[in-house]
Amino acid sequence: YDSFSNYTRALNRRTYDSFSNYTRALNRRTYDSLSNYTSALNRRTYDSFSNYTRALNRRTYDSFSNHTRAHNRRTYDSFSNYTRAFNRRTYYSFSTYNSALNRRIYDSFSNHSSAHNCSTYDFLS
Repeated sequence: YDSFSNYTRALNRRTYDSFSNYTRALNRRTYDSLSNYTSALNRRTYDSFSNYTRALNRRTYDSFSNHTRAHNRRTYDSFSNYTRAFNRRTYYSFSTYNSALNRRIYDSFSNHSSAHNCSTYDFLS
């Protein structure tokens, strides 16, 4: 009886210890595995969000930058065209005025000379 009882107790203790160690090892592996998975998932989520945010910021910046450049170009072209047209109109206006003035001065002088020459000729003849 004592021998069988001691054997049974020793067997039960070894079975219990073995099962307890196995359970602890299984729990540790499960915890480590879950912890590593969670860390990896969090890292991938963070990297994905970080990359998305950087890409979004870059696209937003590029879009705004392109819009600003296009706006500046349109403003510059518009102003440049306006200035050229204004200068052209001013030049033509001045040129036309100048031509008309010169023509009137020339015609006036020419008519005056002709009249003077005629009267001088008539007087001498």
